[in-house]
Amino acid sequence: MYKKKNKENHKNNIILVGFMGCGKTTIGHLLAQILGKTYVDTDKLIEDQVGMSISRIFELKGEPYFRKLEKEAISTLDKLDNNIISVGGGMPCHDDNMHILNKLGTTIYIKVSKPSLAKRLYNDTTRPIIQGHDSLKSLEKSISNKLRERKSYYEQADFTILGNSLPEKLAKRIIKKIRMGSNIKIS
Repeated sequence: MYKKKNKENHKNNIILVGFMGCGKTTIGHLLAQILGKTYVDTDKLIEDQVGMSISRIFELKGEPYFRKLEKEAISTLDKLDNNIISVGGGMPCHDDNMHILNKLGTTIYIKVSKPSLAKRLYNDTTRPIIQGHDSLKSLEKSISNKLRERKSYYEQADFTILGNSLPEKLAKRIIKKIRMGSNIKIS
């Protein structure tokens, strides 16, 4: 894990970004529990707002409509302070979303290897962007292509952490790194 840049944060949000399956939700819940903060998941916000799952939104309305909903979710995040927030894997990569997320708190990119992501996601039927693969190798190639497209966005995060450890260890490493290199207040 390393510090990407130094910036002035006026909000105490910790925002987790990264590819689907990297552990944002699990780590986000752990961080919220350890730090006594509220956990917010943008995919859950969108599902609650629309009344259907992300995969159903993609199926009925398409990806452009979903990306519009993500943009609207960011305006909700602007009102939050002192939260742990995980965002959908594609959210940082559209419009000017990563720039906005960086203004809303300290951003952490959870980076996981392509083979690990493929193994985690292979039997997952709830994520529309990775459907239709008949082999682990095919899924890994698709993930590799998506990561290539998204790399420059994810790397704009304040910190990058390698996410191949147990979630509890990652949460503790995130807390330690933020205490050392961010102006986020962690008790």
